[in-house]
Amino acid sequence: MVKKVMGVACAALLAATGAFAEWLVLRDGSKIRTRGEAVVVDGEVGYFDLNGQIRRFPAIDLDINATKLTNIAAKRKRGAEEDHFVIDDDQVGHIDPDMAAAIREFRDAKNDYERARAYDHFLESARKVGGEIGKDLKCQDRYPDDWGAQALCRVGKAPPPGVVGKNVGRSGRAVQQLEEASRTLRCRQLYPNNDFNYQVCIRARQ
Repeated sequence: MVKKVMGVACAALLAATGAFAEWLVLRDGSKIRTRGEAVVVDGEVGYFDLNGQIRRFPAIDLDINATKLTNIAAKRKRGAEEDHFVIDDDQVGHIDPDMAAAIREFRDAKNDYERARAYDHFLESARKVGGEIGKDLKCQDRYPDDWGAQALCRVGKAPPPGVVGKNVGRSGRAVQQLEEASRTLRCRQLYPNNDFNYQVCIRARQ
């Protein structure tokens, strides 16, 4: 029970520190600098070290308050132009050059028409690499406020009685959502049988 509570507390802390959570402080006073965000999975803290390798340790060994204070102080000292650690493209970058090109098209689109074309390009690229990301996005677009209908849509079934699908404007989707979808697909292919590493991978900041 203590371990579970500690894991929940750590998860809340790491979420609260946001994208700039680059330091972990242990109860023995030692500090670990991470590349990207850390994540708590099943009572363990997982993170990318400075060499880009996934590491883990028991969440109970994390000093929650010291970690929070250290990251606050680091954020205040950091200059506006200072570079941040990032994860290498080989680890959590876009899975396919065509998907990356579609994201660039979406980002550079000057109007809704160009944005819609780029979005279709992204979905087609996702379909070609064999992932379910494209289907997930289409189902989210059709049933944006009904997770049950989305789940049925993903397996090719009709929505619950009374639920009507919507024609959501594709241009309203943010480019960050496409980047996240591409990264999720990449991480699933990198770690198909290791959920811990997968969770660390999708949380890594690019």
